Amino acid sequence: MSDAITRKALLAGAGVGAVAVGAFLAGCGGGEEAPQKDAQLVARRVDGPLPVDDPRSSAWRGDGETLLALVAQQAAKPALAQVSVPDVWLSALHDGRTIAFRASWAQESAGEVDSLGVFHDAVAVMLPGTSRERPAITMGAPGAPVHIAQWRGSWQKDQDSGRRVSVPEIYPNYVRDLTPSELLPPRTAVLWAPGRAVGNPLSGLEERSPVEELLAEGFGSTTHLPRQQASGRGVFADGRWWVTIAMPMQRGQGLIDILGGLYWPVAVAVWSGPAGNRGGRKQYADWASMLVEA
Repeated sequence: MSDAITRKALLAGAGVGAVAVGAFLAGCGGGEEAPQKDAQLVARRVDGPLPVDDPRSSAWRGDGETLLALVAQQAAKPALAQVSVPDVWLSALHDGRTIAFRASWAQESAGEVDSLGVFHDAVAVMLPGTSRERPAITMGAPGAPVHIAQWRGSWQKDQDSGRRVSVPEIYPNYVRDLTPSELLPPRTAVLWAPGRAVGNPLSGLEERSPVEELLAEGFGSTTHLPRQQASGRGVFADGRWWVTIAMPMQRGQGLIDILGGLYWPVAVAVWSGPAGNRGGRKQYADWASMLVEA
């Protein structure tokens, strides 16, 4: 991993960001004219396919890879008392059409199942939605939306197994009678699953991708984007998660295109399921400047 940016400098930067939570932050410093020292991350342009399906590929390593210190989210309830994941390595690549991120962090065990008192691991990348100016780090603000792509460990497990993890796998000793789906026609049986009946993406029987795209204008406003275009993959090995998140640079849906040769703000958040992280109980890194190579 790159030694170009020192851990001491990044930790100092994260401390400043923690104080600034809840306030509108400064812009990118003039976009392409921003000083090089302001770029903490470089999205390198590469030829050929992006290694989105291979989070451990050596292609992700290079001078643009950055170690970001994480701080506990304490601006809104439910807050996180203390970090369980202190830092995350972040790198980015693009081919002029798709931009992809790779996040990696250390963790003793993987959180891949949701049940009572058990939570999944997750990581999210956040970008500004309608301009290159930095929105509030508090997931944007009214009139200043953010675009979020979140990978979930439980959705990855579903993808890897080819089906949604079922109740008998989570609770092997459970007992039940017949379910509505075994007794009724599908259009009637779905009424016993209200979330599925109204199209809630968290209630579906399967996920097309382990990554969900969201739009937000502040805490409590997170909305599932109608057109889901993001992809990714997570691999847990040797006590670390290695996760990729990719999205089109022409995002559509009212979002501005991500163009090369410019600086863009990017922020990241991590949830550790085994540590009880979920919802607002997360650790995050403040906005960093990302140079997208021309």
